Amino acid sequence: MRAAVAALGFSVLTALPRPAPAAGVSPAAAASAVAPALSPDGERVAFVSDVSGLPQVWVAPVEGGWPAQLTHGGEPAVAVSWSPDGKWLAFAACARGGASRLLYAVRPDGRGRRRFTSPGAWSRLGRWSPDGAWIGFASAPPAPPRLVLGLYQPAASTVRYRFTDSSPVRPAGVSPDGRRLLVERFSREKGWQIYLRSLQRRREVLLTPHRERAFSGGALFSPAGDAVYLVTDAETGRRALARVRLDAGEPRGGVQVLAQRDDADLETLAAPPGARWGALLWNAGGRSELGLVDLATGRILPGPELPAEVVHGVSVTPDGARIAVSVSGPASPPDVWILDRRKGTAAPVAGVPHGGLELGELARPRRVRFRSHDGVELDGWLYRAPGPAGALVVALHDGLEGQARPGFRPLLQALVQSGLSVLDLNVRGSGGRGRDFAAMDDGPQRLNAIRDVAAGAEWAVASGHAERGRLGVLGRGHGGYLALAAVTERPKLFAAGVVISGFADLESLLAAAPPRLAPVLEAEYGDPEEQRDMLRALSPIHRLDRVRTPVLLIHGRNNPVAPVEQAERVHARLEAAGAESSLVVFDDEGRGFLRRRNRLRVARLVVRWFESRLAR
Repeated sequence: MRAAVAALGFSVLTALPRPAPAAGVSPAAAASAVAPALSPDGERVAFVSDVSGLPQVWVAPVEGGWPAQLTHGGEPAVAVSWSPDGKWLAFAACARGGASRLLYAVRPDGRGRRRFTSPGAWSRLGRWSPDGAWIGFASAPPAPPRLVLGLYQPAASTVRYRFTDSSPVRPAGVSPDGRRLLVERFSREKGWQIYLRSLQRRREVLLTPHRERAFSGGALFSPAGDAVYLVTDAETGRRALARVRLDAGEPRGGVQVLAQRDDADLETLAAPPGARWGALLWNAGGRSELGLVDLATGRILPGPELPAEVVHGVSVTPDGARIAVSVSGPASPPDVWILDRRKGTAAPVAGVPHGGLELGELARPRRVRFRSHDGVELDGWLYRAPGPAGALVVALHDGLEGQARPGFRPLLQALVQSGLSVLDLNVRGSGGRGRDFAAMDDGPQRLNAIRDVAAGAEWAVASGHAERGRLGVLGRGHGGYLALAAVTERPKLFAAGVVISGFADLESLLAAAPPRLAPVLEAEYGDPEEQRDMLRALSPIHRLDRVRTPVLLIHGRNNPVAPVEQAERVHARLEAAGAESSLVVFDDEGRGFLRRRNRLRVARLVVRWFESRLAR
């Protein structure tokens, strides 16, 4: 092993450990590998793995060999990007327990690490310039409350260009000549739109004028810089691949849709800066499908078959010969695979260990569809525990436009492992079904999404998958809000509830929202000034005296979106009303639970809570 590491040129790096198998292993113990980034020559791939217990950046040779750990320390890594000249890796890491996100640059051998965003800021990586000299970034410092957009040069450790914005903003592609930057900006009225900004004249041109609120993003330049490729649902209602041609730096001919599907949304357009080929990642009913686009001509080609159901990240070489994907399925934890188009092969490169977990014994869900209370069709994934109908948990995904999908769901698998069935539900407003469906829970319509939760539970009973009186509800983030709202709306329906990183007071949520999120949340939930009465009516914090369901609250103390004060208020009010409630706060976590030891503890807490309250 030492010889293999030395041959790769790494210093003070460690190889992926291989834990010994263990009996009765929780699915939450499985490690993962996500966020792949191929080197420009396609010989190595960087990725983020939590095999050490904490997500860190690793690098592995594509043709086989020991992966090596590039970063160490207490900051969990969440994203990584390889420069087009091969000389640098940029990565993002959570700090202060998840309350902020910092950006770093480092050499591929682990040397020369440097941070280029302020402590306490929440930052995100943009794209590299085609020559690899600069990388775009956006940063939201704690004060003043404005967002910063800039280009960072790792070699000189300097920021070349910086401007501030009062709206949510993120950098996209840099033109081949280095003179123009694509900027994605959000407004409550129009959604995400793409602007072309001249770095010399400080002038912006809107490339994607929306008639109504829609999404345009993922923007990058063609190899010659004479066109911009993007993902948009403004023209079609479902996210599609589009192009805007440029003439002397000005848009010409409007937005041209190149590839669209009635049965799928385009999730991602991925390509190295200045490359000829890009990868298209489609979401078809929750499952991922891959395609390719020639960025010089706009020609679309089918992509290779995927080794599992859901892709969590994709990277492609400039010639399109190799594609790296992080994929997972119900019985396969996220791992990085290399798809070689010339050889026609697919092989895992990270080989993350499963800690003795018997993957063949994990449940495989089936997609189900049914009508809600008002006739709207909903869908979800049913994990059926062996035996006759009994206890069932309705699970609600995170994210305003998140989606229940057939990827690896360790917490849900742990519930099934304990004998509980699970309905992983997509309420209205979920992603994957186009713009109109995603908007069906905006503002006052959110009450219908809350009622969808009860509709899912009622369907499970009526269809013979669950026993009335033995229903639970589980939600994370926005799903946690829905779970709390559901047990106030239907206090006798659920026998147990679990809320992870949730919230119950929309007014205080919007008041505390950082500038990078406030307009997005207001567009979804409502205007805190003009719609205060509606926000109060949709906030379960004011009706917790109705709750009869035992509720377990799990929260990270450093959650930057839903402060821990929300969970503390819910717990206090439930106890005051005589309802059973328990609050568990993790001091070293934020909104997501990034440490594997904490995810294991969460799984144990959740399983025990439901087991003890949904037992026959």
